[in-house]
Amino acid sequence: MVKKQTRPYLLQCRPQSHFQGLEVELPENLPEEDIIFSTRRMVLHGLVDDIHYVLFVTPEGYYSLPTQEARASLSSAINQVNTALAKENYICVGPGRWGSKNNDLGVHIGYSDTPTSCRHNTSALIELTGDLLGSVSPNPSGAHFFQDLMEARIYPLAIYLNDRDVVFNRK
Repeated sequence: MVKKQTRPYLLQCRPQSHFQGLEVELPENLPEEDIIFSTRRMVLHGLVDDIHYVLFVTPEGYYSLPTQEARASLSSAINQVNTALAKENYICVGPGRWGSKNNDLGVHIGYSDTPTSCRHNTSALIELTGDLLGSVSPNPSGAHFFQDLMEARIYPLAIYLNDRDVVFNRK
């Protein structure tokens, strides 16, 4: 009888998130004009308050940039905004996947560009997705980026613009 030797291979090793979300109660009967966005998709329990700024990369502006280099240069501009808002609380909203290396799928920012160090205070990265973006309808960011954001205490949120019950008030 031949015994097989088993060798386990460790493919990935990531820390478990110890981020404790907060239980919050949403206000009822908000006037429609006061709702900036809402979604029924997965949202972590928690609260982001005292938001003073929103960095909004418009889908039509982003996808009308004439070259891949122009889209890639946006990463540098976003990093400059991160630095300028180092003592402020703000959120980022943009088309497709934040952090994608493929500029056709969304706003390219490397992990080092995301607001993960103490000099940055972005509280949320909001990814707009759906057919309403035009010819490209990327899925939201994957699990690795999601986990990195959670460890940095940044709320990732995808807003599927095609969902009937989604509110996204651009104004």
